[in-house]
Amino acid sequence: MKLFDIHRDETAPVAWSALWFSLVLASYYVIRPVRETFAANLTGAEKATLFTATLVVMLLVTPLYGLIVSRTSRRWLVPLVYGFFTANLLLFAALSRSPTPPSEMQWLGKVFFVWVSVFNLFVVTLFWGSVVDLFTAEQGKRLFGIIAAAGTIGQIASSWFVKLAVEQLGTGGLLIASALILVTAIICSFQLRRFQSHSNSVPSSEQFRWSAAWEGALAVVRTPLLLGVALFIIGSSICATLAYFQMTEMVGRQIADEQDRSAWFAQLNEWTGYVTLLLQSAVVSWLLRRLGVATTLSLAPLVLLIGFTTLYFLPTLAVVFYFQVALRGSAFGFANPSLETLYTRVTPEEKYRAKAFIDTVGKRTGDVAGGQLFQVLTVLGLSATLISLAALPLAFGALVVAIFLGARKR
Repeated sequence: MKLFDIHRDETAPVAWSALWFSLVLASYYVIRPVRETFAANLTGAEKATLFTATLVVMLLVTPLYGLIVSRTSRRWLVPLVYGFFTANLLLFAALSRSPTPPSEMQWLGKVFFVWVSVFNLFVVTLFWGSVVDLFTAEQGKRLFGIIAAAGTIGQIASSWFVKLAVEQLGTGGLLIASALILVTAIICSFQLRRFQSHSNSVPSSEQFRWSAAWEGALAVVRTPLLLGVALFIIGSSICATLAYFQMTEMVGRQIADEQDRSAWFAQLNEWTGYVTLLLQSAVVSWLLRRLGVATTLSLAPLVLLIGFTTLYFLPTLAVVFYFQVALRGSAFGFANPSLETLYTRVTPEEKYRAKAFIDTVGKRTGDVAGGQLFQVLTVLGLSATLISLAALPLAFGALVVAIFLGARKR
């Protein structure tokens, strides 16, 4: 595997990791259009409320996740969590096919909107939490970009599947398909366990403490590296949410036909997938090895700075399109592999608990803050393009944090 710089003894674990991640993202991107179809019928205030509800749910669920991690064998952690989400998908599928009054379907849609966000963050967080146990920091630089690229392939493949099968399967069928894909991911997790050491595989029940629920947050506060990761994710999420609101507002004003809007978003997702795949498969591993974490991670906030500046001077739909492609591509292609490499420098327990807290509560806090900030700036009279100026200090702050994290890495 010289082409991808994979050593012989790494081939099997990398292959299983790549397959697992491709299935995880495929499962998510099969149901994402279901959520977006529902969200398209909501007002901005309703969506902002759902963002806040998602954060509240994260605050309740994350401590529970910490307790589960402290009491569950690593061998059974993935089947337990993924099995729970699989059962949820099957329940949603059954409810979507049952005769339900419109008012109740509206509430079901809102519950599903929040649930999808929880699902996405936890299944991805648990995957990376399991994979970083397998590899050293040096291996992470070479291999995490390849594994992430496999996930993007799963994203692209599932998007094509949805376009071809949605008319035949309907909403319920897509939910069932997502559940079946997630079950297959569980099988991959068992295969990958064969390559892990036993030193951290079975946490002792005697080590359990009720305070373990909050140790993820405590680890973030106490560890400069983890605190930096949390600040980077929160700042990046605020900027991404501002850009998202700018995009939806401009698309709503300039594209009147609903089908044309769907085609615009579909093309955006498609381009994002291809750009992300290119970066993950051919660029990020080389950047991490040659230039280091600081430079690679800094590319994501640099994209934010360039994108917001360009959008201020050229507030066109074309600029919005390419900005979103670059923003999402840099997040998936540069930021995520770099951050996963950083997690190899903390202990397994710190990683499982703190990573879950950062990737769930931290990210959703940024989403809510970004949505509320957009609303405040709009009330103050700023247009969507003028809000770009307000986003620049936040993007610059994320750049500073990225440089700090790279220095801590070394």
